[in-house]
Amino acid sequence: MNKSRPSFIKESINSLFNSREDKTFVRPSRSVYYAFFCGIALTAFLCLLNFTQQVQYQNAVFEKEVTKIQNGIRNRYHTFGLLTQSTANFFTAQEMVTLDEWMDYVSKIFSNKEYLGLYDVSYIKYVNPEHLVSYKKIFNDWAKKYYPQKIFDFFPKTPVSDYCIVAYGTNKDLLGYNACSNTVLKNELLTQEKRDIYQLIGIDHYPGEDAKNPNIHFISSVSYPKNLSKNIAQDKFRGWVLLSVKTKDFFEKIMPPDFIVEIYDMKDNTRLIYSNRGTQTESKIEKTVPIFIGNHVLQIKVIADADSALFHQPIVIYIAFALGVILSFLLAWLLWSVNKERLNAENLAEKIRYDLHLTQIKNNSIVANIPGAVYRSFYENGNWVIEFMSDAIHEITGYNAKHFIGKNLISSMAIDKKDHQYMLEAIGHKPIPGHSFSIEHKIQCANGKIRWVSETGRIISHQGLRTHVIGIVFDITESREHRENTRNLRLALENAVEGIAIINQKHSYSNVNKAYADMYGYTEEEMEGMICVNGIHPDEAKNFESTYKKSHDKRYESTIRALRKDGSTFYKHFVMIPIFSDEGYFKGNYCFAQDVTESVLRERELAKALETAKRANTAKNEFVATMSHELRTPLNAIIGYSELLMEDMNPRSSNYKDLHKIRLSGQHLLTLINSVLDFSKLEAGKLEIYTEEIDINKLAKTVIEIVKPAAKNNSNKLILECPNTIGKMHSDFTRIRQCLLNLLSNACKFTKKGKITLKVYTKSLRNEEFVCFAIKDTGVGVSPGQLKKLFKPFSQADSSTTRRFGGTGLGLSITKRFAELLRGKIEVDTEYNKGSTFTVMFPRYAQTPEQVSSKVKALTR
Repeated sequence: MNKSRPSFIKESINSLFNSREDKTFVRPSRSVYYAFFCGIALTAFLCLLNFTQQVQYQNAVFEKEVTKIQNGIRNRYHTFGLLTQSTANFFTAQEMVTLDEWMDYVSKIFSNKEYLGLYDVSYIKYVNPEHLVSYKKIFNDWAKKYYPQKIFDFFPKTPVSDYCIVAYGTNKDLLGYNACSNTVLKNELLTQEKRDIYQLIGIDHYPGEDAKNPNIHFISSVSYPKNLSKNIAQDKFRGWVLLSVKTKDFFEKIMPPDFIVEIYDMKDNTRLIYSNRGTQTESKIEKTVPIFIGNHVLQIKVIADADSALFHQPIVIYIAFALGVILSFLLAWLLWSVNKERLNAENLAEKIRYDLHLTQIKNNSIVANIPGAVYRSFYENGNWVIEFMSDAIHEITGYNAKHFIGKNLISSMAIDKKDHQYMLEAIGHKPIPGHSFSIEHKIQCANGKIRWVSETGRIISHQGLRTHVIGIVFDITESREHRENTRNLRLALENAVEGIAIINQKHSYSNVNKAYADMYGYTEEEMEGMICVNGIHPDEAKNFESTYKKSHDKRYESTIRALRKDGSTFYKHFVMIPIFSDEGYFKGNYCFAQDVTESVLRERELAKALETAKRANTAKNEFVATMSHELRTPLNAIIGYSELLMEDMNPRSSNYKDLHKIRLSGQHLLTLINSVLDFSKLEAGKLEIYTEEIDINKLAKTVIEIVKPAAKNNSNKLILECPNTIGKMHSDFTRIRQCLLNLLSNACKFTKKGKITLKVYTKSLRNEEFVCFAIKDTGVGVSPGQLKKLFKPFSQADSSTTRRFGGTGLGLSITKRFAELLRGKIEVDTEYNKGSTFTVMFPRYAQTPEQVSSKVKALTR
């Protein structure tokens, strides 16, 4: 029975393993024993190491607590110091604070739990002895107004050097108190006057405070605002804010249990506070540290009981040792179990691999037939990493599946930060097994286009495995566009100005929009189910059945009389479009309708007016044609006989001059008749256009030669600027020449002893080449007021123009009509009494006669 300890332990372990009823027993290997003894040795070493670190542990914990106490006192000081400054700003910002404002302000301060131990907030008004008389009345009046039940004696009869009067205070005993009567406080106050920051002025007690428990006092100066009137701001300095804090509460909650803290003032080494939250023992740890609060230096002495529970070695160490021994046994047993199960696991793994192969074949078949793209991603370091993506993703994005493998699920699927955040919120910032999601977002394809997809997934997690997301992505671009189009169409139908209705096979309304119901004077609900014929005038209702049948197989449009709810009649213009089912059966009609009562009545009136105008126009044209024929015949005879007589007559004779006048007057009258006839043809739309090839240079020289006599009559100089290389154009030679002659004749007529220039050039307009004729003169010009009616028929600049220069006022109007008829235009640039420039432009290639004919009709409407 004298077995050694190692052999005893070995047999115990063997007996433990042999106690299991397992026919496939595996004897423990040597590594099992090594693991057991190593575990026990490691546990013992760690416990010994922890005991040796006890002293360092205590010092580290104590240093940490001392630092917390030091920082806590400094933070408390900073908190109350800032309160004095904010209160000083409260008084600085206004000339006189009312009692209500003061009480409201301090109630908010005392309701703030941050100011623990706050006892009093006071405002001390500094009164310079030089201004004593003027301030005395102000203070007495103020005191009577806000404190009528308290008698104040702010200013003692015996003169003193300074007055520091407590004007506001939550401590009523301080009101009216002259703080300068306290020498220590006076020195602190007068010193603080020159500072801009708050200051701790000491630990003392003042009237109304407990003398046995002195308070800590903070102070901050208050200055007059810059915009205060001079009669009140007699001094830049206004006073102080005095803050009193209970000493005990000031240091409350800073010290941990079993600690003793003593605080001394370094000026006189007097102990200010003694806080004992523990008991004095021989085994103790202590440390003294300074703390600077303003101009005050405090010394903090911290004493801790070394046997405090804060420094105790946790019992967990002993428990850990016991657990280490137990875990060593368990580790040895685990290693034996692993060795035993390894053989079974290898056999099982082979079977699982075979089953997985069969499952994978089945899953691949399922995935390949799903209309969307299936993916799987795992959670790692805050990211969802894609590890599988089915080939269907190529049909959606144009990328192959390998493009997504190893990428972040969110950044590879969404295209902007908004979608990133949307997907992150849907999936979850942290993986939660069992959480499912379904979202819609945009995705960018390989060709750069944006498509909409629907993504549905679920987070799964198996014990011992990584957390995964299994999801499927569907392309919903077409369905989303269809949904959006449907929504937009519904909004358009509901808000359409035109009436829209759906009529079923029973000739009743199944749906109408607001405009359709308003047209009849019903509500939308009232019209739904109403028979269509009930809203038709009785005279029209007789033919409704045949009318409705016409719309069963094609679009039908008509105008009928209809009846409103109140019985009034209106004209309704409607379009009926048949509705067919997918099988091709007739299901009803869409009806689009408008109230055209005003337009129908207006058309009737216009038809009557048009008929009258046509008759009048026909009569006018017949009259003009007749008169032009009747006038042209004798004029041609007069001009012809005058020219024959002039050929055989001496040009110097008086009869020759008379015949020359007769010929000029006849030609002038013939020109006027031709102008009236041209204008009449333009108005009637019967002017004929003949296009031909025109030599532009030759045309310009021809018109210059024609107007030379007119230019010579007024001593004008004619200049032609036309390049020889300008080429030819295809247009109506007669109309262009007439336009140029009209403009040149006007230039000659309105210019005396001046210069008239015809400049020909080309320019591109609306991707087409135009030939431009610019006639510039140095004549009388046109005023801005006259320019508005320059191109109106039968009108000139003013009545004096007709008297001075003659004419009918048709030349420019006809020129403008001819230019527009040939797809050109005319522009004018003029300066009164300095001259004008008229520029007429024609396309180098005019339209066909048929196109010009349609243009004529459009111009005459």
